[in-house]
Amino acid sequence: MNPLPNKEQKPKKRIFIIKLILLSFTLLISFGFTYSHYYYKNSLNIPNPLNYNLQKPVIIMVAGTDQEYKTSKYGYAVKVKNTFHGRTDTIILFKFDPINKRIVALNIPRDTRVFINGKSPDKINSINVLGGPTALRNSLERLFDLKIDHFILVDTKGVEKIIDEAGGIAVDIPKRMVYRDKTDGLNINLEAGRQTLTGKQAVGFLRFRHDNLGDIGRIQRQQIFLRAIKQKLADPSLYARIPQLIKASLDSVLTDSNLTFIDLIKLSNFTKSLPENSHIFATLPGDFSMPETQTKVIYEEVTISKPATPTVDNTNNPYSAKTEDKATNQAENETSPETVKSVQLRPKVITYTAPFVSYWLPNEAEIEKLINKLFKNETIEAELENISAKNIKVAIESICQKQKGRQALRILTNRLSKAGFEIIDISTANKFEKAGIYAQKGNLEETDFLRDKLNLEKSDIDILAGSAGSPLADITIVLDSDLADKLISLEKEI
Repeated sequence: MNPLPNKEQKPKKRIFIIKLILLSFTLLISFGFTYSHYYYKNSLNIPNPLNYNLQKPVIIMVAGTDQEYKTSKYGYAVKVKNTFHGRTDTIILFKFDPINKRIVALNIPRDTRVFINGKSPDKINSINVLGGPTALRNSLERLFDLKIDHFILVDTKGVEKIIDEAGGIAVDIPKRMVYRDKTDGLNINLEAGRQTLTGKQAVGFLRFRHDNLGDIGRIQRQQIFLRAIKQKLADPSLYARIPQLIKASLDSVLTDSNLTFIDLIKLSNFTKSLPENSHIFATLPGDFSMPETQTKVIYEEVTISKPATPTVDNTNNPYSAKTEDKATNQAENETSPETVKSVQLRPKVITYTAPFVSYWLPNEAEIEKLINKLFKNETIEAELENISAKNIKVAIESICQKQKGRQALRILTNRLSKAGFEIIDISTANKFEKAGIYAQKGNLEETDFLRDKLNLEKSDIDILAGSAGSPLADITIVLDSDLADKLISLEKEI
């Protein structure tokens, strides 16, 4: 593990600025702090930082470390400050791509099953505890068959401080969220709707996972939060808080030493130059694990009694004892001290339910397709030409009025079914969910294909590269009142 050089190795101001920029990446504040020329020139002695441009793609692993604890001399748990050895409950792989002029963010669920040393199954968020960020990066490189250029770790408490210093973050909370963990000091109590979150509330929003989607639901909320961060970064009043943000970022970020300061300037210039629709969110393809029924052979001890000497059958022997004496002799033999008892092992097949460990099971075939398309740029034109509705799984979430929603859902499902799409889920979402067609696997071409099949224009509905609804769907349609009106009007025209 190569930590960021300490203050003795580099000028103090430079370390502050590097940590600030690094922090901007960890929260997808990597969408860009627009630092002023004056600040660059006077603090860093760089003639013109805007002349530094990103020329080739860069892939960076960003992970947030959880709170660590140690046992005190009195036997109870106490918190450890910023050692970066905790579990990584947030793991995101970024690609800053100047060739395709976009930023890709792939969320890796904390419960993703990996095999430590190729043998023991474990959750990916434990790797940092066992081997640090270098081991975590190596594990992702094996999973994706991909070279990762750099890693960045951020401490959870540091995130809380920085959001407070930034004046909070305005977020659309999709639903009521309540959870309390006294041990970890976590007290989540958020109402649905738009509100400005403090640092502690924002961390709770990002960490909440107590719903039917577990960690996948949390990833969806993280993507909501990252979009809110981008809006915050456009606020000019944020620049006045730069000194406080620098102070709050101290000791909150750790990175490999190969990430140079000039590299950071290039990444910052690149991120702030991109329009909003150039940011693609995706979640690692996979499925929830289920308890497994297993069969195994066990050996149980069985006690067997038998005579010390074999019994001879003299039934046909004319010289044998009388028949009436035979039963008496057998009874005597059964209680005879010459009877021998032996213990033997007898095989027995049993069926049982294995102890349930909740994993996110990676779908290797889907992962390969996603990585090739978003990180290796290997999408084959023939694949785009052969997009088929029958191979696309669609989920629908309605956030509009009941009567209008039912009518629009009927129209929408009929159109999708006639076009050949597989509908895997229909549900009602909270009204604060953002409407649109969600490309859950970075499959923007398929969302365009679906929109065309519905005879919708670009102005009718937004296409969002991110996750919403069922994680098993390729595309999720969040149906709002405006889209419902459009579908109903199209139906009348037929």
